Amino acid sequence: MKLTKQIFKDEEKIITRSSRHLIPNSLNFGKKNLLNFIIDEYQLKVQFFIDWLWDNDYDHSSKTVKKIWSRKNNLLNCPGFILTTKITNSFNEKLSASLLSSAANQACGTIKSTINQIKRLKAKKKTLNNLEDIKKIEKEIESKFVKPNVLNNTDFKIEISSKNTELISKDIKNGFDLFLCLKGITRKLTEQEKLDGKTKIVKFFIPLNKTKMDIKFETDGFKRMNSFLISKKRIEIRYQKVVQQNSLLDKVGVDFGINSSMTFSTGEQSKKDIHGHDMKSICEKIARKQTNSKAQNKAK
Repeated sequence: MKLTKQIFKDEEKIITRSSRHLIPNSLNFGKKNLLNFIIDEYQLKVQFFIDWLWDNDYDHSSKTVKKIWSRKNNLLNCPGFILTTKITNSFNEKLSASLLSSAANQACGTIKSTINQIKRLKAKKKTLNNLEDIKKIEKEIESKFVKPNVLNNTDFKIEISSKNTELISKDIKNGFDLFLCLKGITRKLTEQEKLDGKTKIVKFFIPLNKTKMDIKFETDGFKRMNSFLISKKRIEIRYQKVVQQNSLLDKVGVDFGINSSMTFSTGEQSKKDIHGHDMKSICEKIARKQTNSKAQNKAK
C-alpha cells in the first residue's frame, strides 16, 4: 500500500479584517448630503473607467515584461491601475485628481475579480472529460464574461486611500473617540468659479466610536490599513496582520510493509516503538494467540 506524505514549509501570509462603524445619526444634514454626493460621483467614475477599460486596449508593460489588456483579442491581463490623464472624460469633472485615481484603481480591481473567476473556470474545464460537464462550464464562463455594473449596487463602497483620509484619535469622555477626516475630495476651482463666489471644500470630519473589534485587533497585533471603505450607511476600518502559514514544499511517497512499517521515497524508514515492536513482531504476537481469546484482543 502506497500513500503520499506532504512536506510543508512555513510561509508568511497577510490576513485582513475589518470593523464596521455606522454613520452616526447625529451627523448634520450638510455633511450627509456632501458624503452622499461624493459617493454618487465616485460610483459614476468607477463605472466610467470600467466601460472605458472594457472597450479599449491598454498596454501596461514594464521594461522586462510585456503586459497588454485586450478583451476583444482575449488578452486578459488586467492592469492593477490606469493613468487617468490619458483618458478623456466628456462630462464636467467634480472630484479631485487623487479621488479619480482611486476610482480608476477600484474599476481595475472590479474587472480583475471578474477575469479571475473566468480564469478559474477555464482551468477547471481543462480537467474535465465528460462532454456534458464541459458544456455546463462553458455556459457558466459565458454568463460570467459580462461587463461589471456597479451602478446597480445600492450599498456601493468607495475605497479611499490616506491621500484623502486621516483617522484622528481623541480621548473624549462620553463622546466620540475617532474622527475620520475627508480631505482633498473636490477639484480645484477655476478662476471664473472663484469670481462667481464658489468655495472649495477643503475637508470635513465624520465622528466615530471605537468598537470591541477595533480594540481586539489592536491587542492582537493587527496594523491599521491606510485606506477606508465608505458607503452611505457605514465606514469600514481595515486591519492587517502577517501570520505564518504552512505551504506545500514537496511530496514524498510512503510504502507500508511488514519488515518496516513505513519506508519513504527519500530512503528513510520508520523505527520500532518504545516497546521494541514493529509491524512484523506485532503481527507474529497476535498470530500466536488463540482466535477470539482475551489474550488476542489484548494483543491487538
